[in-house]
Amino acid sequence: MCHLIGDPATRQAAVVDPAWDIERIVQAAQQDGYTISKVLITHTHQDHTGGELFGHYIPGVVELAGTGRRAGVRAQD
Repeated sequence: MCHLIGDPATRQAAVVDPAWDIERIVQAAQQDGYTISKVLITHTHQDHTGGELFGHYIPGVVELAGTGRRAGVRAQD
């Protein structure tokens, strides 16, 4: 489960614990007119961040950053 938290004034959104279906997360934000500009991670389990888990790869933060660059997500130092 992940959540999108958006600011209706700026149309910027944060995604909480992005894992599994990254394209769907980005599309949901875009359909509501939001650009994902922040990623919030509650903890670093692969089902919340993506990565390898018991031989199964779960898409997550890495893929969001890749698709997000097109959708307006930017890496911050």
